[in-house]
Amino acid sequence: PKQDLKVITKIFKEVRNFEPRSLREDFCGTFFASAEWVKRHPKNTALALDLDPEPLAYGESVHFPKLKKNQQKRLKVLKQNVLSKTSPVDLLFALNFSYNCLKSRSLLLKYFKNVYQSLNSRGVFMIDLMGGWEVMRPIVDRHETDWGKRKYTYIWRQKNFDPISHDAQFASDFKGPDGRKQKDVFTYDWRIWMLPELRD
Repeated sequence: PKQDLKVITKIFKEVRNFEPRSLREDFCGTFFASAEWVKRHPKNTALALDLDPEPLAYGESVHFPKLKKNQQKRLKVLKQNVLSKTSPVDLLFALNFSYNCLKSRSLLLKYFKNVYQSLNSRGVFMIDLMGGWEVMRPIVDRHETDWGKRKYTYIWRQKNFDPISHDAQFASDFKGPDGRKQKDVFTYDWRIWMLPELRD
């Protein structure tokens, strides 16, 4: 999240010529980015939205207690649908391709309209894109990573892709130093929205 926020803030300043102070993080999960956001500046506020109680509970037990009292006051976490309007913010983002869970054009349009109504007059909405020809073919992507003192392999795997509907299923697997593999630790059922569709 620290690196993401650094890049996002840089882009925002290039586009708008001022530093954003209010953030809405959609599909926030454990709201790690929002927690980091309120640490960045004493005037930063964050609103974090997600429907899934499990990651929200993790964030409440892990990320929230690490914040100082004044930082906690500037972070509001809501178990709420991202399709509901909130008070306007400078910056609104939906990262990790999360908006791909909105599988119909009508639902995606409803979300984008909601986002527009939830931005300040000079607000900016940012999403990351998943696309290109690679997403349409079977892929297994491995990364060697350290987690504390343990080395493990993180595996991102495309399970299925429908070229007609663009429905796709992905999974995250983990392989430990002992060689044991945990399959489907995280799974994703998405509709991959391509750049021309998003622009439309």
